[in-house]
Amino acid sequence: MKLKGKIFDVATKEPLFGANVFVSDKDGKLLTPTKGTSSDPDGKYLLDGINTSGHITVSSVGYETMTYPILANTNAISAGMNFGLKQKSNELAEFEVIATKEEKEEPNLYVAKKARNYTPYIIGGAILAVIIIGFITYKSLKK
Repeated sequence: MKLKGKIFDVATKEPLFGANVFVSDKDGKLLTPTKGTSSDPDGKYLLDGINTSGHITVSSVGYETMTYPILANTNAISAGMNFGLKQKSNELAEFEVIATKEEKEEPNLYVAKKARNYTPYIIGGAILAVIIIGFITYKSLKK
């Protein structure tokens, strides 16, 4: 027997693309051999070669999984069944986010600025020394 129909969101009536439809037992467990399919972009599905005494389980990500008995005459060549799925509320367990910042020592700031005859050295923002190049050069030449 062929089973065909449409799968949709109960609240919005929008078709569900990619919903899984498979033959199962009454508890929703897959039967062997497995027969199943997925819905197309319009929510339509088609299952071929199924037994009329089984159940159909329909599932989709974000929706509650539903299992229904196959409602068809045992002599039927095809039957139609539409399925409406309810959105599943997914609640996460409470969790806490903790952030820490590792304190790093500021590296010494070294800035050398040459302007004409002097070079100031700045380390960590404080002036440590000012060397007057011209004066030192003059003193060393006099010796």
